[in-house]
Amino acid sequence: MSEVPNINLDGLEHCIVGKELETDSLVYSYEKILLNFVQDGMTYDEAIEFVDYNIIGLKPNGNFIIIYDDTQKI
Repeated sequence: MSEVPNINLDGLEHCIVGKELETDSLVYSYEKILLNFVQDGMTYDEAIEFVDYNIIGLKPNGNFIIIYDDTQKI
């Protein structure tokens, strides 16, 4: 297992949907993150823009955040 530390997004613990087995990294649901910000008063489009820029673009300590895009339906 890798020694990469987990990146925990404060206030979004309820958006965690699992862990990546090889690195033990947390996996977040994109849809749950969006809905969290919509519930805080953003429109859906504002939440997308905010999450895409401020969370997906985040690279703390050179690491990355794993986000599962569960908004796309087959």
